[in-house]
Amino acid sequence: MKNRFLASLALAVVVSAPATAADLPFEAPPSLPVAYYDWSGAYVGFNVGGTHYNVTHHFPSPGAITPDVTTGDHDAIFGFHAGTQSQWGAWVLGAEVARSGCQHECRSTSSVLPVSQGFEENIFGQHKIIDLLTAGARVGYAWDRLLVFAQRVRSASIQAASYRPCGATST
Repeated sequence: MKNRFLASLALAVVVSAPATAADLPFEAPPSLPVAYYDWSGAYVGFNVGGTHYNVTHHFPSPGAITPDVTTGDHDAIFGFHAGTQSQWGAWVLGAEVARSGCQHECRSTSSVLPVSQGFEENIFGQHKIIDLLTAGARVGYAWDRLLVFAQRVRSASIQAASYRPCGATST
Protein backbone atom coordinates (compact mmCIF):
# COMPACT_ATOMS: atom_id res chain seq x y z
CA MET A 1 0.00 0.00 0.00
CA LYS A 2 2.83 2.23 0.82
CA ASN A 3 4.41 1.61 -2.65
CA ARG A 4 1.16 2.39 -4.42
CA PHE A 5 0.81 5.62 -2.51
CA LEU A 6 4.37 6.72 -3.39
CA ALA A 7 3.91 5.70 -7.05
CA SER A 8 0.66 7.66 -7.34
CA LEU A 9 2.27 10.64 -5.63
CA ALA A 10 5.20 10.54 -8.08
CA LEU A 11 2.80 10.30 -11.05
CA ALA A 12 0.81 13.29 -9.75
CA VAL A 13 4.00 15.36 -9.44
CA VAL A 14 5.16 14.52 -13.00
CA VAL A 15 1.74 15.23 -14.53
CA SER A 16 1.27 18.50 -12.68
CA ALA A 17 4.83 19.79 -13.28
CA PRO A 18 5.18 22.92 -15.47
CA ALA A 19 6.19 22.59 -19.13
CA THR A 20 9.92 22.51 -19.88
CA ALA A 21 11.78 24.81 -22.34
CA ALA A 22 11.56 22.23 -25.13
CA ASP A 23 7.79 22.49 -24.99
CA LEU A 24 7.72 26.32 -25.33
CA PRO A 25 7.50 28.08 -28.73
CA PHE A 26 10.89 29.58 -29.90
CA GLU A 27 11.27 33.36 -29.77
CA ALA A 28 14.38 34.96 -31.34
CA PRO A 29 16.25 37.47 -29.18
CA PRO A 30 15.84 41.11 -30.18
CA SER A 31 18.30 42.22 -32.85
CA LEU A 32 21.21 44.43 -31.87
CA PRO A 33 21.42 47.96 -33.29
CA VAL A 34 23.48 48.26 -36.48
CA ALA A 35 27.05 49.38 -35.73
CA TYR A 36 28.22 51.80 -38.44
CA TYR A 37 31.87 52.59 -39.17
CA ASP A 38 32.81 55.96 -37.69
CA TRP A 39 34.93 58.22 -39.92
CA SER A 40 35.62 60.72 -37.10
CA GLY A 41 39.19 61.35 -36.02
CA ALA A 42 42.58 62.73 -36.99
CA TYR A 43 45.00 61.26 -39.51
CA VAL A 44 48.46 61.80 -40.97
CA GLY A 45 49.94 60.32 -44.12
CA PHE A 46 52.87 60.27 -46.47
CA ASN A 47 52.70 60.38 -50.27
CA VAL A 48 55.19 59.51 -53.02
CA GLY A 49 54.68 59.81 -56.75
CA GLY A 50 55.81 61.39 -59.98
CA THR A 51 55.08 64.70 -61.64
CA HIS A 52 55.41 66.30 -65.06
CA TYR A 53 55.32 70.07 -65.24
CA ASN A 54 55.55 72.93 -67.74
CA VAL A 55 56.17 76.56 -66.78
CA THR A 56 55.71 79.25 -69.42
CA HIS A 57 57.51 82.61 -69.09
CA HIS A 58 56.21 85.56 -71.07
CA PHE A 59 58.54 88.52 -71.69
CA PRO A 60 56.55 91.49 -72.99
CA SER A 61 58.56 93.96 -75.06
CA PRO A 62 56.76 96.88 -76.74
CA GLY A 63 57.01 96.64 -80.53
CA ALA A 64 58.91 93.32 -80.50
CA ILE A 65 57.83 89.80 -81.19
CA THR A 66 57.92 88.20 -77.75
CA PRO A 67 57.98 84.44 -77.85
CA ASP A 68 57.01 82.64 -74.71
CA VAL A 69 59.70 80.47 -73.16
CA THR A 70 58.47 77.19 -71.70
CA THR A 71 60.50 75.05 -69.35
CA GLY A 72 59.33 71.60 -68.39
CA ASP A 73 60.53 68.30 -67.02
CA HIS A 74 59.48 65.47 -64.74
CA ASP A 75 60.54 64.60 -61.22
CA ALA A 76 59.72 62.47 -58.20
CA ILE A 77 57.41 64.15 -55.72
CA PHE A 78 56.90 63.36 -52.04
CA GLY A 79 55.19 64.93 -49.08
CA PHE A 80 52.92 64.54 -46.09
CA HIS A 81 49.34 65.41 -45.27
CA ALA A 82 47.35 65.68 -42.05
CA GLY A 83 43.71 66.27 -41.32
CA THR A 84 40.73 65.76 -39.10
CA GLN A 85 37.10 64.95 -39.72
CA SER A 86 33.89 64.43 -37.77
CA GLN A 87 30.85 62.37 -38.63
CA TRP A 88 27.20 63.28 -37.87
CA GLY A 89 24.91 60.49 -38.95
CA ALA A 90 26.04 59.65 -42.46
CA TRP A 91 27.55 63.11 -43.13
CA VAL A 92 31.29 63.71 -42.68
CA LEU A 93 32.97 67.14 -42.47
CA GLY A 94 36.71 67.70 -42.26
CA ALA A 95 39.82 69.71 -43.08
CA GLU A 96 43.25 68.75 -44.46
CA VAL A 97 46.66 70.39 -45.00
CA ALA A 98 49.55 69.07 -47.09
CA ARG A 99 53.10 69.96 -48.07
CA SER A 100 54.92 68.36 -50.98
CA GLY A 101 58.27 68.84 -52.64
CA CYS A 102 60.19 67.44 -55.58
CA GLN A 103 63.32 65.34 -55.34
CA HIS A 104 65.25 67.79 -57.57
CA GLU A 105 63.12 70.87 -56.71
CA CYS A 106 61.11 70.32 -59.92
CA ARG A 107 63.97 72.13 -61.66
CA SER A 108 63.76 72.79 -65.38
CA THR A 109 65.98 74.73 -67.77
CA SER A 110 65.04 76.56 -70.97
CA SER A 111 66.98 76.80 -74.12
CA VAL A 112 69.09 79.93 -74.71
CA LEU A 113 66.93 83.03 -74.26
CA PRO A 114 66.57 85.42 -77.20
CA VAL A 115 68.83 88.48 -77.35
CA SER A 116 65.88 90.36 -78.91
CA GLN A 117 64.17 90.17 -75.52
CA GLY A 118 66.97 92.08 -73.84
CA PHE A 119 68.94 89.09 -72.61
CA GLU A 120 72.69 88.90 -73.07
CA GLU A 121 74.08 86.24 -75.37
CA ASN A 122 74.16 82.65 -74.14
CA ILE A 123 71.74 83.16 -71.23
CA PHE A 124 69.28 80.43 -70.28
CA GLY A 125 66.36 80.47 -67.87
CA GLN A 126 65.88 78.11 -65.01
CA HIS A 127 62.75 77.54 -62.98
CA LYS A 128 62.26 75.51 -59.82
CA ILE A 129 59.28 74.75 -57.59
CA ILE A 130 60.55 74.52 -54.04
CA ASP A 131 57.35 73.64 -52.13
CA LEU A 132 53.71 72.89 -52.89
CA LEU A 133 51.30 73.73 -50.07
CA THR A 134 47.58 72.90 -49.94
CA ALA A 135 44.81 73.38 -47.40
CA GLY A 136 41.15 72.60 -47.76
CA ALA A 137 37.80 71.52 -46.41
CA ARG A 138 35.90 68.37 -47.28
CA VAL A 139 32.32 67.17 -47.04
CA GLY A 140 31.30 63.58 -47.57
CA TYR A 141 28.61 60.95 -47.23
CA ALA A 142 29.39 57.57 -45.66
CA TRP A 143 27.86 54.16 -46.31
CA ASP A 144 29.46 52.14 -43.52
CA ARG A 145 33.11 51.68 -44.71
CA LEU A 146 32.63 53.59 -47.98
CA LEU A 147 33.10 57.37 -47.90
CA VAL A 148 32.42 59.55 -50.93
CA PHE A 149 33.58 63.15 -50.49
CA ALA A 150 34.20 66.42 -52.29
CA GLN A 151 37.08 68.66 -51.31
CA ARG A 152 37.66 72.37 -51.82
CA VAL A 153 41.40 73.08 -51.82
CA ARG A 154 43.50 76.24 -51.86
CA SER A 155 47.06 75.76 -53.01
CA ALA A 156 50.23 77.79 -53.14
CA SER A 157 53.73 77.10 -54.36
CA ILE A 158 57.09 78.57 -53.52
CA GLN A 159 58.94 79.09 -56.80
CA ALA A 160 62.19 80.61 -57.95
CA ALA A 161 63.36 81.70 -61.40
CA SER A 162 66.85 82.68 -62.43
CA TYR A 163 68.80 83.53 -65.58
CA ARG A 164 72.35 82.27 -65.95
CA PRO A 165 75.05 82.20 -68.60
CA CYS A 166 75.33 78.91 -70.47
CA GLY A 167 77.67 76.53 -68.67
CA ALA A 168 77.19 78.18 -65.26
CA THR A 169 76.32 75.89 -62.41
CA SER A 170 72.95 76.32 -60.74
CA THR A 171 72.12 76.49 -57.03
